[in-house]
Amino acid sequence: SERAPTALGASAMARLAPLLKDETSSVREQAMTILSNVARTSQDMRDMILASGGVNFVMSMFQGGQSPQPVPVVRKAALLLHAVCCWPPSQEMGDAVMKRLLHTLSLLTMSNDEGVIVESCRALSCLEHRSPHNLAVLLVSGVFERLVFLFAQPSSEVCTVSVSAARAIACGSETGLQALLLQEPIPVLKDILAAEDASCAQREACALLTAILTLGGPHVEEVVAAGCVPLFVRLLTADAEEGGEVQLAAARAVGALSRKCTRPEQMADLLVAECVSGMVSLLQPSSISWASLDFVEKALPSAEMLGTTRFAALLKEAGAPEKLKEISEKCSDERLKSKAGGSSSCCADHPVLETLSAQFKVKFSTCFREGL
Repeated sequence: SERAPTALGASAMARLAPLLKDETSSVREQAMTILSNVARTSQDMRDMILASGGVNFVMSMFQGGQSPQPVPVVRKAALLLHAVCCWPPSQEMGDAVMKRLLHTLSLLTMSNDEGVIVESCRALSCLEHRSPHNLAVLLVSGVFERLVFLFAQPSSEVCTVSVSAARAIACGSETGLQALLLQEPIPVLKDILAAEDASCAQREACALLTAILTLGGPHVEEVVAAGCVPLFVRLLTADAEEGGEVQLAAARAVGALSRKCTRPEQMADLLVAECVSGMVSLLQPSSISWASLDFVEKALPSAEMLGTTRFAALLKEAGAPEKLKEISEKCSDERLKSKAGGSSSCCADHPVLETLSAQFKVKFSTCFREGL
């Protein structure tokens, strides 16, 4: 019957709860492992664990005045909290529980144990961070300072999950993103991009830099000055099988830079054959084309203003006019279709793409002057 899982869950909670307080650490570990597995089965089971008070008891282990727990117990506690965070917030996870959860996860990120750091960062990545009150809990705990420190750790997994957690928190609000920028993450993110092999950490770094670029203003120049742009271009040529997601993340970063740049010089490192071929290859009837279209629209006048006459020929060689025409004819997204049609018409104004139409040039010259 439908009530059977609930009845079994209630019975299991009644038996497991006392084990969380057992004097033997291995028993506490086993109890938390079982609770973690149960919490992952469904949101209802997660809520039942919350209602039982088991999660509150686990979080109380890390409050002031408590004896330090053995590392294996802390690992299992972080695993349980991650499992709890995998499901959307519910009535059982009220404001008080959420604030306590965020505070506990912040404490766990301070651990020196890689397993604890990974699970706590993954838990933070699962949560929504729109509430200014919840953000305040994290800021007071110094979570951004800690996460940026973790960006530079040699462990690829720690690096990846810490960037992912920082992005989840920062992108919840503009205040969160500004708070992250106070920790000067851009140079460390640039170092992640510079790694030899395409990785999940590079994908997350590109995504976070895209959010920073989207914020606009002086942050665009900070990303450019740090030397991130040539690395975006390098990642665009990543092997599709090994680095396909990295390539798409880099393309979104290039699109954000193209959309938010205020001076043609900020586009200079993008006006090369590798970038053109990479971005044009992504021109297709799908959402990724927004980034490519932003690039084509802003790069054309930038190249003209910088006197880079070769750029227009590169667009033609990469097949940009044909791809733009295909999107404008076949795409089901009317907004994307219209944007591609405008870019296609502009390209077609000159058969060899060596100059821009006067109307197009004036339009984007105005954009640069107004900082759009």
